[in-house]
Amino acid sequence: MFAELEERPELVILGIFGCLVVAFSNAANDIANSVGTSYGAGALTLKQAILFGAIAEFAGAVSLGSFVAKSIAKGVIEPSSFAADGCEGVLLFGVGMLSVLGGTGSTTLLATLYGLPISATHGVISGLAAVGIAAHGVSSLGVAPLTATLIAWVASPMTGCITSGLLYGLISAQASGLEMLSSTPSSSKSHGTGAPLWGPPEGPATESDSEPEGSPVKKTSSHPGGLDVVGFLGGLLCRTNKEPPPDRDLILRVRDGGSGSIRHLAERYGDKAAGMGHLAREDVEGGASGEGDGLPVVAEEERPFVPLLILSAMTVAFAHGGNDLGNSIGPLAALLVALSWPSGDINAIPEIPPWVLLLGASGFVLGILVLGDRTITTVGSKITKLTPSRSYAVQMGTGIAVLLSTVLGLAVSTSHCLVGSIIGVGLVAKMRAARDAELNFGMLTKILIGWAVTIPLAALVSVAIFESMLPFYANDAICRDLTAHQTSSPPPAGSRWL
Repeated sequence: MFAELEERPELVILGIFGCLVVAFSNAANDIANSVGTSYGAGALTLKQAILFGAIAEFAGAVSLGSFVAKSIAKGVIEPSSFAADGCEGVLLFGVGMLSVLGGTGSTTLLATLYGLPISATHGVISGLAAVGIAAHGVSSLGVAPLTATLIAWVASPMTGCITSGLLYGLISAQASGLEMLSSTPSSSKSHGTGAPLWGPPEGPATESDSEPEGSPVKKTSSHPGGLDVVGFLGGLLCRTNKEPPPDRDLILRVRDGGSGSIRHLAERYGDKAAGMGHLAREDVEGGASGEGDGLPVVAEEERPFVPLLILSAMTVAFAHGGNDLGNSIGPLAALLVALSWPSGDINAIPEIPPWVLLLGASGFVLGILVLGDRTITTVGSKITKLTPSRSYAVQMGTGIAVLLSTVLGLAVSTSHCLVGSIIGVGLVAKMRAARDAELNFGMLTKILIGWAVTIPLAALVSVAIFESMLPFYANDAICRDLTAHQTSSPPPAGSRWL
């Protein structure tokens, strides 16, 4: 009986380890794309963002992860150029896939440890292309799939930008219309000033209303229309606020009132009062600032968007899990097919074993829980000022762009889609003359540079690993044995790995 390529357990072990490293670092780096805006807008605490994001990412990875994984395993590199060289070519194809896992995993993990949001998808695609060129030249590249992926890299952020911009424009237009209605004489007579957009109608101010002991938001009146249902669903989903957080006026009183007010807030709001001294020094009108687990202040007219924002954040996390899981399990699946040669055909679209899906999804969850907080603050607050309504528009645009790409089997960057969506919302807000609509072009430049560096860096590391492994697997003894016995013995029935 002749030896089989799957008698290379070291390659399988290294492949599993590489898959876990890529999944771990990819999820830790990109979880900010899913829930960073929710945290930045004050809809979720950091712990809630990480926990809910991990659950949604796992669900998306298990249910949709195989779509993009198949296109990564067979698409960027044309396997036929390796298969033409027989056993040694197939073995080098598998070694190349292992090298890509090593290059992508190491660069993405390094960026995550430094809190830099980059694109693991760029690392995988560039690594595959570089290894293919190093092994068999440009002819080894799958021109059509690679072209489609490159087009998607441009089209997906544009889709997110346009979708988010249009959605935020509609939200802003509706807000302006309702504010005009609320400022009519009959309304101002009872309210004194225009009522908040979707907040409860307020009665005449009383002495109790001005005291800190009273709830900062009236609870006696209901929201109009279907917002009661939205609030109910949001409460079931997240329960982020059993009691509304202190409003702007209350925090300003804390700033002016000294330690007595701080103690009162600590008694009334418990952990939510943490960081009140910091918040009192910030512009707390509608924005989110600060770090830690305490919820930032959300303006009253923005609160109805909080449950919607959480739903959209889970949508983006689900979409990201489905799209980016292919970065880790795609090369591993291709490696396992190569190691099943000659019964396995690297020219065929590989089937993704269930255990590989679970392996990658578990790596996602582990990465989010361990290092998920490293890049969340950058995406959540350092590109432009985000409120719940703006973040909702951003995440809906991102989710649509990523889900569409996933269904089409295109490996796109969630980071690209998210930043495109943020830019779209920022531009619309600026056109509407919002005072806090400035885009942080310095931070955008840093992010773009990070993306640009990822491509050549991952490619160079992948090729370096590939070249370092060639002396051990070129002229392979197992391949010589297989070639000598191929005509006289039947091929193995199947692979134990698939």
